[in-house]
Order: sequence, then C-alpha cells, then structure tokens
Amino acid sequence: MIGAPEKTQILDVALLIGAGIIAACQVGKAFIAMPLIIAELHIGVDVGSMILAVVALTGALGAMPISVFMRDLGARRALILGLVVIGIGSAVGMLATTAPILILSRAIEGFGLLATALVIPDLLQQVVAPRDRDFMLAVWGTYMPIGTVLMLLLGPALPQIGWRSVWAFNALLPIAYAALCFFRFGLGGKGARGSSLIGDIEALFHASGCLYLALAFGLYSFLYVAIAGFLPLIVVTQLHLSVAAAGLFTTAAVAANVAGNIVAGLLLRAGVPIWGNVATSFVVYGLAPLLIFASGAGSGLIAATAALTLGVGGLLPGSIFAAIPRFAPTPALVTPTVGLIQQVSNIGQFVGPLTIGFWAAHFGWPAVPFVMAPIACIGLAVAAGIRNVQRHSNNRQNPGTPS
Repeated sequence: MIGAPEKTQILDVALLIGAGIIAACQVGKAFIAMPLIIAELHIGVDVGSMILAVVALTGALGAMPISVFMRDLGARRALILGLVVIGIGSAVGMLATTAPILILSRAIEGFGLLATALVIPDLLQQVVAPRDRDFMLAVWGTYMPIGTVLMLLLGPALPQIGWRSVWAFNALLPIAYAALCFFRFGLGGKGARGSSLIGDIEALFHASGCLYLALAFGLYSFLYVAIAGFLPLIVVTQLHLSVAAAGLFTTAAVAANVAGNIVAGLLLRAGVPIWGNVATSFVVYGLAPLLIFASGAGSGLIAATAALTLGVGGLLPGSIFAAIPRFAPTPALVTPTVGLIQQVSNIGQFVGPLTIGFWAAHFGWPAVPFVMAPIACIGLAVAAGIRNVQRHSNNRQNPGTPS
C-alpha cells in the first residue's frame, strides 16, 4: 500500500466516496422501484423480496473471499472493475422481461458493489493524512445512506419516467465514473498478497478486535434494517398515511443516519473512544423500538424517533470504518477485514427483515421490541469487548499507563 500523504487530497477523497455512493444507489433503486417492478413483471411480493435481498445475499455469502481476491488484484483495478460490473448488471436488469433475469442482474450488481466498496477504505488511506484518517473513514460510512436517499428522492418522478430509466441511468453512470477513476488513479499494480484465503481468514479469526467489529456491524445492520425497512409499512398500515408520506419520513430518517456518520468522525477527532460511540448507538436502538412499534404514538413522534434513532445509530458505522486500520492485524489484511465486516453486515441485513417480519406477523408490531432489545444488549456486550481490545492495545503501546 502507498504511504499516507502529509496533506489530505480532498479531490481524491471526494472521488472515492462518490464511487461508493454510486455503488450504494444500486441498493436504493430497488427499494423505490419495487411496486412498479411487481406490477410490470406480474410477480408476487415473495419474488420481489428476493429481488431486494439478492444483493445482501451476495455479500452474506461472498464478501470475505471476494475481498481477498480484490486485495490481490489491486485496489485501483478492483475499484474500476467493480464500477464496470455494476454498469453491466444494471444494463442486464434494464432489459429483463422476467424475474429470474432481473434477479441474476441484481447478483451481478451485488458483486460489483462489493468489489467497489471493499477496496475504498484502503484507497482512502493512500490519499488521507494520518491526522484526518479517522474522520474521513467515518465520512466514508455515509456512502450507503446517501446512495439510498438519492434513489428515494426519485420516488415522486418514478411513475412518469419508469423504473427501466433508472436502471439505464445506473448502467451508464458507473461506467462513466470508472473511466474518470481510471484517468485520475490509473490501474496501479497488484495488491500486497496475504498467505492465502484460508490463511487470511485464520489470521482474522485470531484477531478478536476484527471479530468484535464485524459482530457489532452485523447487529447494527439487523437493527437498522428493522427500522428503516419497516418504517414505510408502519406509516401506511398502522398510521394510515399515504405512500408519499411514508417515503418522506423514511428519507428524513435515512438522511439523519448520514449526519450520524459525520458526527462520529468529529467525536473521534475530539477523543471520544470508538467503543463509546458503538455503545451509544446500541443503547438508542434498544430503547427506541418501544416508542416506534409499541407506543401507539402519533406519526410525527414516531417519525422523529426513527430519525433520532438512525441518526444516533450512524455513530456506529462511522466508528467501525475508522477502527479498521488499527484493528486489522497487518496492512495487507485491511481489505479482508472490510470483507469480514461487510459479510457479517450483509447477514444482518438479510436475517433482520426476515426475523422482524415473521415476529410481527405472528405476534404483532408491539412485540417487535422484544426482539430488538436483546439484540441491542448483545451489541452492548460487543462494545465492551471493543473497549477491552482498545485498552489492551493501549497498554502494550504505553506499558506505564494504568488500565
């Protein structure tokens, strides 16, 4: 990996985060377009759910091995390859006339999204000064909510322009952006090789800090999707508001998550420990569902609570991304560490909606906090584990410091 510069290269940082946002748009576009896709292809909600979930499933099954492959390929090459693959997948989806073809296209997009997102933290370290590293990696955590919000904002125009136009735009933009990244960064060389896929996995599983980070992100993803994913349904079916109002509430809540990631960077720069941000996020996620799902409160209070929850919850992803370089066993394992975290995160994104949906269907929405509160409590235990790892690391670096 190239050494960090003395001064942060803001243009390159913006270009790299922009690539992540373009990748994240592939997640958001499916959420906003799903009603139109179901109507046009004459499919059920079950098949529609698979179209939504296949990107997360790709990550849940393959993020770790894909990260090792992309590390060996080279971060710059992987970035460009990922963007091109996203464009190809979106083009295939634009032309799809059946659900299986559209699901296949979503799997292709999922591979491209992983290839892009897994290497960007490593690339950011090459263009960010050491003093700005934690903040910029926390800002990088905004890529997914920003991409989601941008696609949600298309909601009012979607009936006029059609979902295929959105897919066409998302076919052209990533490929054009890949060309821009090529002219700016070049292809670079191959990456620093680890021992092997099995060797890298073994090294990560012996690094308790990496396991804690991955588990924290997986639990967070479970809780995040439970609120962000089901908020529109709560607003429409329980509060009897319009679909447009549901979209507005969800957009505001996800936008608050962007702010939370940025605040995480500022807090880390001010000296707040990583574990403190993680614990704060889980405390809020453990308490808020009581008001959102079980209180019978009005729409304004529920929407405000959801926005506050996702906003404070944004402290976690920003902090986790900032922690990766210091928790990875070696610089060569930074990208595989991101892969491990993304894989567990995608498992949370996949399992979360299924669990909450099943629980709500059988026991009602007021029972949902009985699932989310224990998950948040486990998250607090993981935050304590992160604290212990940090404390032991600090003691090794400063043997005279009391623990």
